[in-house]
Amino acid sequence: MWGTACRDLYHKFSSVSAVRNRALPRAEIGPTARSDPPNRKPGGGADAIAAMVPASDSNQKGDVQAMADPKSESDAAAPASRSSAPGRLARLRRAGEPVLRRVLHLWWRLSRGLTLGVRALVIDPEGRVFLVRHSYVSGWYLPGGGVEIGETLGEALVRELSEEGNLHLTGAATLHGVYLNARVSRRDHVALFVVRDFVQPAPPRPNREIVAAGFFPVDALPADTTRGTRARLAEVLDGAPVTEHW
Repeated sequence: MWGTACRDLYHKFSSVSAVRNRALPRAEIGPTARSDPPNRKPGGGADAIAAMVPASDSNQKGDVQAMADPKSESDAAAPASRSSAPGRLARLRRAGEPVLRRVLHLWWRLSRGLTLGVRALVIDPEGRVFLVRHSYVSGWYLPGGGVEIGETLGEALVRELSEEGNLHLTGAATLHGVYLNARVSRRDHVALFVVRDFVQPAPPRPNREIVAAGFFPVDALPADTTRGTRARLAEVLDGAPVTEHW
């Protein structure tokens, strides 16, 4: 009984092995597979995949090889000098960065949204106002200038009054208004402060920027006092409507 069962099991196993051998020929999976194509080394990824593809399907085999090894012959033959291109680009970039930064900085200064300055209407106890005359432009103006990087409006005001009038605050200045100074630039704005508490140890000496300065009665201003200066005096001293333009 056991002998008959063993023989039946052996025959079934032999039948299954024969079917497997017919479905997948030994030459396709063993070390005795078909010879490798010329100029290719056996055992590579493409050869292992190609060995599982029937020999009659040459187009499919070519597709598998292309997927397994995408590098083309032209890429393999590229000159070695190509690898030095990134180095040359890096050197050019380092050499050009300082010039580029200067150009961008100049462009930023010319194209930024606005510039900001301060002016002071300084009134002494007698009701006179302090005016200055510049060397580079005609007319009499309220003292003031541009706000530097990192300065507050108050710090810029203190600095400009000291530089142009030898004036030093002893109390708080009052912000009167902020104006668009389109006569200078469409992006220039001016903050006007009213100053009543100050000291002036001595009249300022003329210099390369300020050629004349002094206190003047409101009803006896220099003839060439600018229109903007007169308009601000009218707003502060006479109660004229405050405008948005200098």
